[in-house]
Amino acid sequence: MTAASVRLILQIRIHRRLYLDDYFLLFACVCLTAGTALGYTNVASLYFVQGLNYNPTHFYYLLAKHVDIAANINKYERLYYSYPALLWTAIFVVKFAYLAFFRRLIDRVRPLVIYWRVIVGITIVSFPICIISIYVACIKWGLEAGEHAYACILLG
Repeated sequence: MTAASVRLILQIRIHRRLYLDDYFLLFACVCLTAGTALGYTNVASLYFVQGLNYNPTHFYYLLAKHVDIAANINKYERLYYSYPALLWTAIFVVKFAYLAFFRRLIDRVRPLVIYWRVIVGITIVSFPICIISIYVACIKWGLEAGEHAYACILLG
């Protein structure tokens, strides 16, 4: 984040404008910050669900303490599937920032432009695959997801 901020400040001071790669980088920083915040928000629910997976007898103890188990599992599930998508988005937006930067460098070298277009195509195709794999890895939803959360974490 610091390097991205310094880069943006230098771009504005030296070039007096931002290029497409700078806007990609700025968007990646926003996605990274949001994804990290969601990840930290979900830590308590993550440990709660993991504790239930490792020792199911705690379920009865928590029920006796009137802990809302379903609410904790639902919170875990909602946030667990949100923050990896934001982090994957940040990763791919940084890739697009590099591609936009390199496009300015190679715009007059035809073989490299063809190679660049192929790489852009591969990156565009692989981005939705990475996002979809988060949701496909765990086919259980709702309260059933709590039983299979450990498998979903390993696959997700």
